[in-house]
Amino acid sequence: MNRNTKARRRGQEGFTLVELAIVLVIIGLIVGGVIGAQTLINNARVNNMEASIKGYLAAVASYSGTYGALPGDDTNAANRFPAAPFTVTSMVAGATAPDGLVTGAAAFGAPGATVPNNNEQQLVWHHLRAARLIDNDAVSWGQPAGPFSGGFYGFQSNVLGNPGLNVCVSAVPQAQAAQYDQQYDDGNPATGNVRALLAAGGRPALAAAAVASANYNAAGTYVVCKLAS
Repeated sequence: MNRNTKARRRGQEGFTLVELAIVLVIIGLIVGGVIGAQTLINNARVNNMEASIKGYLAAVASYSGTYGALPGDDTNAANRFPAAPFTVTSMVAGATAPDGLVTGAAAFGAPGATVPNNNEQQLVWHHLRAARLIDNDAVSWGQPAGPFSGGFYGFQSNVLGNPGLNVCVSAVPQAQAAQYDQQYDDGNPATGNVRALLAAGGRPALAAAAVASANYNAAGTYVVCKLAS
């Protein structure tokens, strides 16, 4: 083998190693970019969740301040909004209304064919839309979709040990539930203004007797509830 042939082979081998190094660097950049982009998306969803919760709590405060009743617990709603784009249903007076609470153990008051007059969890959204305090849509009694796939926002009083009105979000992934609690409260699902429960399903039943999780160690999705402050 002559000297020129050896030199060419060494050059080819060296070039192959350089190419391999470049490919590895490119792969690393792509993986890092994907992870970074996913982190940004999750952070945006967590921040969007907080903004929505604040907006819904502000809507409830505005309704209560204007009409002297809690939406969902309002037994005179049908008379208040004759110009609403849909027929408004009042909460039926009885054992749970008017008592200044949004109560019930339904699966977050999932939308149905009609608006029941005894489901405060469902009627709260109906009344807020009638008052034009949140966006109206064709399903006037439906719960707004949450920031994570399959999730929804819901109201519930005195839940997970927090006395008072809470806004809850279902189907929050484990990492984002913990992140939200750390970012906006104390990081403990069993204490503070933000509490959480490991629960499967987009509209889990969330009765007042439900007990918060002890930590965020279990994989799965959580219902995260924030107390109105």
